[in-house]
Amino acid sequence: MRHQIDEKTNNLLIEASNLIKDFTDLGLSIWESRLNNYKNVTTDLPTNLLFRQILEANDGLYELIKLGCINICKPILRTSLDCYLQMSFILEGDEQRKAMHFLYHYNKSKLSDLEKVIFPENKNSLSKKLSKDKIMKEFILSDADKNLGFADYKTLNEILGSAENRQTAKEYGDKKKKSWYHFFIKSQKIEDLALSLKQNALYEILFRNLSSFIHGEDILHSNVVFFPDEVIGLKNLRDTDQLDFLVNSTIIILERSILNYLIKKMAANKDMILSMKPLMERGLKLRNRSKTT
Repeated sequence: MRHQIDEKTNNLLIEASNLIKDFTDLGLSIWESRLNNYKNVTTDLPTNLLFRQILEANDGLYELIKLGCINICKPILRTSLDCYLQMSFILEGDEQRKAMHFLYHYNKSKLSDLEKVIFPENKNSLSKKLSKDKIMKEFILSDADKNLGFADYKTLNEILGSAENRQTAKEYGDKKKKSWYHFFIKSQKIEDLALSLKQNALYEILFRNLSSFIHGEDILHSNVVFFPDEVIGLKNLRDTDQLDFLVNSTIIILERSILNYLIKKMAANKDMILSMKPLMERGLKLRNRSKTT
């Protein structure tokens, strides 16, 4: 059954979700201002899209927290944190070069995925991988899909082989990489990305916690209740025990994301920075209240 939320907790859910919504709405107004009032070139695309992804994640968190669906917010919060770390790294010096690697990597990944679909004779094709599948034994493209796939294949090859990407391609190398930032930090781990930003506390304390939930590891201690006489109980759905942790973490990532984007992409717009003050004060008030309850 679902956890029965009392009036006090419900009021806290509403307050927390409204704060996240107001932060997200402010972020959206900042993002739209950047798109409409500044010149945006190809190398601005990664940070603009990463910031959008952070805002979309938090828009989802707002809706879920309002309903009391706390634990399942963790995968979405980890998405927000991952995008925040990537965006912060791009914005920390040599944005253009990092943006080129970001775009090159994802175009190369798209090409690799496309090859698995449109070339069934290849060793690692989707068709061969599905040959032993219990449900879907065969994967066949229609003629229209084939034509579209080959058109995209040609376009991607042209982009990757363009003069604009010549230096990036040389730095990236021939092998497909797990992460686009490997060239800059000589690692493909998000842990090392956080370390390079001197924000490894976010990884060690928050990212690991969120990841353990995603991988089905953090389900014993967080969902099991021990009673006297060796009786064990399982928590109901929509348990709100980790509400404070979830909300506090969400606000921290939102604050950092918006401020970083403002400072680096909006020429430190003072009016918009000042507009964050009342939201940050509300966030601090909410966190202090959770410590005393």
